[in-house]
Amino acid sequence: MLFQRLNPDASLKDAVEYFFANAPKGKQANRRLREGTLSTGTGSYSDARKRLSIDVVNWFQRRLSDSIIESTLPSFNGRRVFLLDGTTLPGFPSPTLQAAFPPASNQHGLGVWPVIFLVTAHELSSGAALLPEVGAMYGDNANGHNFVLRLTEQRFLSHKKKATLLESTPTSRIYEYTWKPSAKEIANNPSIVSDATLAVKF
Repeated sequence: MLFQRLNPDASLKDAVEYFFANAPKGKQANRRLREGTLSTGTGSYSDARKRLSIDVVNWFQRRLSDSIIESTLPSFNGRRVFLLDGTTLPGFPSPTLQAAFPPASNQHGLGVWPVIFLVTAHELSSGAALLPEVGAMYGDNANGHNFVLRLTEQRFLSHKKKATLLESTPTSRIYEYTWKPSAKEIANNPSIVSDATLAVKF
């Protein structure tokens, strides 16, 4: 499956043949592979991968990421640093997806397209990607989740003027602020409702 993902034009037959040509043949290898009795037919492989559960796929992804990360040294004072990025994806407007990932709403009402929120993290030292987190962007299930965002210096200074200083140290300061969309932001982003608010710390 990984071979076909990395080589979009490759068939399952190509993937199986690549595995047989490059798989280790030492004592730790599969017995049938060592003895040359493992079939190169694609039918059983196709059936097997269809039976893979999501839990198994997720376990493999986590194990792969962890093994890559563990092969490198931490990049900052003995600690791991992760780069976060998020995006939204539109889903097919089926009742099931709309219930799991509610559409956005604006002054004209509720939309049609489910909005899926996807967040990814990459470990800085190794570049390894962690298993993405998927959730609802809107609706009751989207509330109560913390997130990280970036601000330009100009926007930071603008918000800082209205914020309350919570904590100050020789090397950092923490501010608290309740963000409300401006008329321009609402005009440029129709999905934002006019009475929206967001409690943030920076």
